[in-house]
Amino acid sequence: MSLHNLLEWLQQHRKKLLVWGGGIFVAFVLFSTLVLPVIIKSQAEKAILQTTGRVASIEKVRFNPFGMTLTLQGFKLLESDAKTPFVQLGRLRISLSSTSLFRFAPVIDELTLDTLQVGLVHTAANRYNFSDILDRLAAQPKKEQSGTPRFSINNIALQNSSIDFEDRAVAGGKKHTIRDLQLAIPFISTIPYLAEQYTDPKFSAVINGSKFSFNGKSKPLAKSMETNLNLKLMDLNLPYYLAYLPAQVPVKLDNGKLSLDLAVTYRIHQNKKPELTIKGLTRLDQISIKEKNNAVLASFKRFDVVAKEVELFSRKVALQQVALDGLALQVERDSAGKLNFQRLLPAQPAPPKAAKKPAKKEEAPPLQLLVENLAVTDGTITFHDKQPAGGFKSQLQEITVKLSNLSTAANAQSSYEISFNGDSAEKFAASGSVVLSPISATSQFSLSGIMLQRGWPYL
Repeated sequence: MSLHNLLEWLQQHRKKLLVWGGGIFVAFVLFSTLVLPVIIKSQAEKAILQTTGRVASIEKVRFNPFGMTLTLQGFKLLESDAKTPFVQLGRLRISLSSTSLFRFAPVIDELTLDTLQVGLVHTAANRYNFSDILDRLAAQPKKEQSGTPRFSINNIALQNSSIDFEDRAVAGGKKHTIRDLQLAIPFISTIPYLAEQYTDPKFSAVINGSKFSFNGKSKPLAKSMETNLNLKLMDLNLPYYLAYLPAQVPVKLDNGKLSLDLAVTYRIHQNKKPELTIKGLTRLDQISIKEKNNAVLASFKRFDVVAKEVELFSRKVALQQVALDGLALQVERDSAGKLNFQRLLPAQPAPPKAAKKPAKKEEAPPLQLLVENLAVTDGTITFHDKQPAGGFKSQLQEITVKLSNLSTAANAQSSYEISFNGDSAEKFAASGSVVLSPISATSQFSLSGIMLQRGWPYL
């Protein structure tokens, strides 16, 4: 058909085309505004019940096809008794971007949660009023991961919200409140995307009657957007907070403090993958770890990690210093030949009944590691073996390790020094160089004072 014939046909049928086009448009609008909200409400409530085992309800759902906005009002998630409210949300507004269609990934230009109310109850050590949900999720069959989920959520805002936390695990019980909670996050993204505008990062709340606030700044750059955050924490008492973890841990932490002084930069680009960079100091002090039966496992005086630049998404790790002082390690093997550290490992899951074709996974970039200085000082390892007749005990003392410029780069050479003393006047010292890619090493070492008769239990 020639262009002239096509124009003539359109001219002859323009009224029918207008009627059909108008009818389709009206049908689309009616479906989007009247039918689609009912489907979303019904399916969301069913999916939440199936996933969590909890009853959920939504008062109203609205969808604006012209502004591509979805609004949910009056969301409520009940406790396991199906009566007490656990989570309540006054309004959720999602503004979708039309770029979701050709990016084949959900892109949200704005997400607002208004009047969120959460009631948390700490019922016992590592147990909460939502632990049944975690247990249910953990019991579900694991799905094959096909790589990093693709999404972009921008301009996230939490407004006029509150959290009530009741700790029933302590004597007498304690209650904590967070009121007037306001939170703004510029973006969370795993794909290249830039929205037209961004909110600045912000956090404010009234915690147990005391006001707390934090404000950051988003920095617009050419074809990118950057958000910076400085995180400082001094001498956080780790054993106190360990019981508040929502999952059981296989060890007891008797003592220990955590300090942080980090600079975090999150950057998204118009045509490159997002970047998350961390720099600064992470320090652990006076750590003491035991088994659940109070058997000693390990302790150390101080552990410092100074990050020069760690890019998490691209797996580039450059550490200026790693220093461990006063490590004391207790290694024990029982009469059955099992090490004490093996008892900490989780039980192996049963193998699947039928082998499935593995899903194609997105290949992660290779790890690029550089450690400029690594030092272990004043270390001790105590070994007790109950398997041989009569048993065997030994201790390595004054363990010292020094290593410089350890790198995974091709042919990058690092130097090392290792020394320690035995509990019967044995002495060991070694020095040399090592290359990780390809693996090669040179070494000069000395060993003296070995008492061969100590090995008789193994003969």
